[in-house]
Amino acid sequence: MILFVVLAWAASVGLVPDTTDVREGQTIGLTLTVTDTVAEGVPPLEVPAGLSVEFQGQSQSRMVVNFNVTSTVSFRYALTATRAGEYTLGPVAIPTRAGVLRTTAVPLRVSPRGAAGALDELTADLGSTRAWVGQVLVYHLRFETARQLVSGTWGAPSGPGFNAEASVKPGTAEYQVGQGSELHTVSELFFPIRLAREGSVTVPGGIYRGQFAVQGERRSGRRGGGIFDDLAAMSQVSVETFSAPPRTLQVLELPTEGRPADFSGLVGSFSVRAEASGRDVAVGDTVTVSVEVTGDAPLGGIKLPPLEGTGFRVYEDQPSTEIRLVDGRIEASASFKRAIVPSAPGELVIPPTTLAWFDPVRGVYQQQSTEPITLTVSGSAADAAVASFAGPERAEVGALADDILPVRTEGEVDPPWSGRWAALLLLPGAGGLAAAALTRLRRRPRVEVDQRYDFGHLPADPEGRLAGLDRIFRERVAERLGVSPAALRREDVSRLGPEAEAVFRELERLRYSGAASGPLPEDAVRRVVEGR
Repeated sequence: MILFVVLAWAASVGLVPDTTDVREGQTIGLTLTVTDTVAEGVPPLEVPAGLSVEFQGQSQSRMVVNFNVTSTVSFRYALTATRAGEYTLGPVAIPTRAGVLRTTAVPLRVSPRGAAGALDELTADLGSTRAWVGQVLVYHLRFETARQLVSGTWGAPSGPGFNAEASVKPGTAEYQVGQGSELHTVSELFFPIRLAREGSVTVPGGIYRGQFAVQGERRSGRRGGGIFDDLAAMSQVSVETFSAPPRTLQVLELPTEGRPADFSGLVGSFSVRAEASGRDVAVGDTVTVSVEVTGDAPLGGIKLPPLEGTGFRVYEDQPSTEIRLVDGRIEASASFKRAIVPSAPGELVIPPTTLAWFDPVRGVYQQQSTEPITLTVSGSAADAAVASFAGPERAEVGALADDILPVRTEGEVDPPWSGRWAALLLLPGAGGLAAAALTRLRRRPRVEVDQRYDFGHLPADPEGRLAGLDRIFRERVAERLGVSPAALRREDVSRLGPEAEAVFRELERLRYSGAASGPLPEDAVRRVVEGR
């Protein structure tokens, strides 16, 4: 007779950190195991001051060894080191069905930030300790490690007194530094924030969660299976979370003293310039004045002061803005197009455009004005009289549909003395019908072609010709797509095919670099707008 004796495993608890050498600000995993018994709920853990702990989840496993079944419940915690020092975790008393069980004490050493070459440390920087309401700062996080980094994810800061700047997409970078075999991996986050209120504002530390490869040991005593051991080792990763220290700013309200009347809320450093598409223009024709604003802060919602003056009409276009992060710095630009239509011959001076902003470095308001633009307007008094019927001295583009939309001609009608009309008059009773038709024809207004959209009437000078081609292309293409010419984008034009998109790109390039920088795509514009 064979006698089987089944021995029960003794109930036990254990507390095991992922590592006992931690950096200040680092978060590691902490596992509490309960074996062959059941804990009463989620065991609460008490840790010394300078450490914090948070429950993450639990799992259960069973194992059979020599006919003995053992079950283990693992409780997972996140342990964060907030202050450098020497600590002891436990012993922790855990109430279970087998009674109160205690873990052994675990020593833990927390190194200060900046030790050992600042490896495995998350640093934060705002570039300043003083700022102004409405100012946009770039919050910079940096993490460097000598270990094999598999992947990483960022957690941006959030809190009262500031907001993520929606107009700027956060930037990330990952690269290696060092020489030879001593290569370190550096990961960076650039996160723009806008300060929303005055007073002391604390920006909490962002976080970085890294996955690191765990190099396993190859099994000894086996031949021919090394590749599988290597693959198994590569598949093992450890996940660690690092937090940056908080940063405190003193945020000041923008002063009222010296604030310009046309201040629109820009905070940063900016410049403005203007140029005309040509200097010689005829009465009733158009010259485009381009105004470019560049700066180190977002320009969304920017508005230029109205262009006031006599002897011309101005049509405002919707501005196009661009903003991006370059090496952790904001680069923003806004482009305005103003169509100037002279209404009288002679010398016409376009007034300068003035832009006002607040300089956070100097703590004062700044203003810059463009140079006035002088145009030579040709034509006669008769031309001026005709141009005076075009509308008010100033108008918005959206209110000028009748002015700027192309006019289509109808089919030609034979004169009343042609052969076909004579034949109609010979028919019995047709005389009255013919007379009524002629009366209606006389009442029809005369339809003429708008020369602004006629390729044969484009100006001879390159800049003026470029402005005319650009106007024709935008108006015709926008009409076919059912959008506003001012809101026309490359994505819209691409719906008409690759040639239309290529023409749009080339016209955009020439607008900024000048007509002299390349041949004008006149034939291509004709093909696109005529649908050939």
